[in-house]
Amino acid sequence: TPAQIELGQRLAFGQAVCGVVARDRVPCLAENVLASSDPMTEFIRAVGLDSYACTPLIHGETLIGTLGFGRRAPEPFSAAELQFLRTICSYVGVARNRLDVQAEMVATIQAHETLAAEQAGLIERLMIQLQAPT
Repeated sequence: TPAQIELGQRLAFGQAVCGVVARDRVPCLAENVLASSDPMTEFIRAVGLDSYACTPLIHGETLIGTLGFGRRAPEPFSAAELQFLRTICSYVGVARNRLDVQAEMVATIQAHETLAAEQAGLIERLMIQLQAPT
């Protein structure tokens, strides 16, 4: 539901499974969640997931976030599925970092262009003042 989406979009460090994964920077697998009463899996249970795999998104030493995959079916994730999901997460981390670096570069270029335009305007005003009769 929209309310569940909003509730699960941002979690604090240590809050729920994704918050623990972010804090500890270690993947976590929660299985048989629907039969559990663990408060850490309350949100996962509320959205009807029985298995949940969460992985930190890390580039270098920088934590970018976490990415979780859930399954409503009672069968747990296989080792091959978990490896695949973690591989996806490593690619997402690299892609997210690249987007962040690109945005930073664009902002830096725009700032330099703004400064260059201001400098050109100052030089033009100075030249006009120097050419003006006294």
